Amino acid sequence: MNTVTIVPTHEVALIKSLAYEIWPKVYCTMISAEQIDYMLNWMYSIETLQTNINNGHQFYLGKENAEALGFMGIQINYTPNEMKLHKLYVQADCHGKGIGKALIEKAKSIAKENQQKAIVLQVNRENPAVSFYKKLGFEINKLEVSDIGGGFVMDDYIMSLSI
Repeated sequence: MNTVTIVPTHEVALIKSLAYEIWPKVYCTMISAEQIDYMLNWMYSIETLQTNINNGHQFYLGKENAEALGFMGIQINYTPNEMKLHKLYVQADCHGKGIGKALIEKAKSIAKENQQKAIVLQVNRENPAVSFYKKLGFEINKLEVSDIGGGFVMDDYIMSLSI
């Protein structure tokens, strides 16, 4: 059975560990190994994750039979009345098991509880997850290319789901 649980602040190392397991397998066909390493070091240090929490991010684990197989990071009122889905990742060999959908359903529930009008996210244009998000009702709003330093860019769609 799939469940979603909040990650206690003192357990952010679990998010780092999952990211380091998931990213190389999921992103290897979209971005270079160098960019994967750069982004993991940039976004998933314990200090960065702790700063995220201090700035209002909440992390949740997607589990199957109590085993953590994915996670999401959200921020309520990222902009007024909009929740940002900053992160949603599931182990590559667990895609299709409903873990990602369970995480999205939890995000929608949290958004409704907090009177958010939409959930917004960024996703790499080459990521097969684009079709997953579309299937769940997200729409592409725009294309955004962001210089993230180190000679790398993020080439993303900005997507949203009305709540």
